[in-house]
Amino acid sequence: MVELYKEKGFREEEARSIITMMAQHKDFFIDHMMVQELGILPPDDDEPSPVKKGVVIFCSFLTFGLVPLLCEIACSERKKMRS
Repeated sequence: MVELYKEKGFREEEARSIITMMAQHKDFFIDHMMVQELGILPPDDDEPSPVKKGVVIFCSFLTFGLVPLLCEIACSERKKMRS
């Protein structure tokens, strides 16, 4: 982390001071390291779980995917009745 701050123009003692201060707040420090060093955004607590998202997408696919299928079945049944 010191190297990142030095690259941004801070002197080494300033960078160490910043890191020491941030290290006292573990959650903030971890989130900051994830963004600055790794380029990973921390998870959003308000966002629904991946399982819930998957269930919603599956139900949507099932619901809206059945519409054309039911239309096709209804049309084929009408054709059989006419023949």
